[in-house]
Amino acid sequence: MRDLASEFNLSEKFEEYLKKYTNMFIEENKLKDANILEIARDAIFLYNSKQKYSKFGDYIKFKKKNTYYYMLEFTVSDTSNNKNNII
Repeated sequence: MRDLASEFNLSEKFEEYLKKYTNMFIEENKLKDANILEIARDAIFLYNSKQKYSKFGDYIKFKKKNTYYYMLEFTVSDTSNNKNNII
């Protein structure tokens, strides 16, 4: 019996489409690096942003899964101009 998944590189194609639609979501919503906390394999963790576009075509939809209310913030001193910067 043939292994169709291997023969047609389905897992590789799936990974390509995950990246394609993740990038499309970021570009269409004009997200900045400061809005993106993390990009996981099949999720984007965002900070301080509202998305206008979440559906792409008939089958691809990004949905809000969880909301987090607290985030750790580390303040460091920038010795070049003595301002506090948040990282």
